[in-house]
Amino acid sequence: MISVREEADWVLDEFGGVDLGDKRRTDRLLDNEALSHQALLSGHVQASWERLVAWGAAGERVVLAIQDTTELDFSGHQATSGLGQIGNRYGRGLLAHSTLACTTSGVPLGLLGQAVWARPAPSGLSKAQRKRRPIEEKESAKWLAGLAAVVEGRAQWVTPKVMSTSTSARPGRPGWNCWCGPPRTG
Repeated sequence: MISVREEADWVLDEFGGVDLGDKRRTDRLLDNEALSHQALLSGHVQASWERLVAWGAAGERVVLAIQDTTELDFSGHQATSGLGQIGNRYGRGLLAHSTLACTTSGVPLGLLGQAVWARPAPSGLSKAQRKRRPIEEKESAKWLAGLAAVVEGRAQWVTPKVMSTSTSARPGRPGWNCWCGPPRTG
């Protein structure tokens, strides 16, 4: 069991650098329109990269960057606005696409990125028309965005001793087993 002091230390380590703009806002966090999801997550992402670098310095050669999408189901909250379709055509909620770093031995290092969005209403396009759209206009672009976050983070944080891989849930999806090796020199 974690002591209250250790828990407080963890919160400071993970979120201490997040600028809420006003200390009183922590009490009204969910009502704070000035604070974005990415801004709130930024301290944790930074701490995750710092842990990843530390593991690399300790000799860890491969760190996995595992991506997956989770449906956040708010179907029972009829008054909630800003939701999109999830699951079957009757579900309402949000989608959260996360990139989690962990060692090959299963030690989680933290989130390297996360996007949360509401799926837009159906476009009315046929299956053939949807297939012809550029990837940037498709929901599956989330896999490439997750991979881009790993590549961008590696350029800023990771030493050449660490290699990461971005793995999506299924073969054939963008990001399936894309390796990001040590940064090139010269």
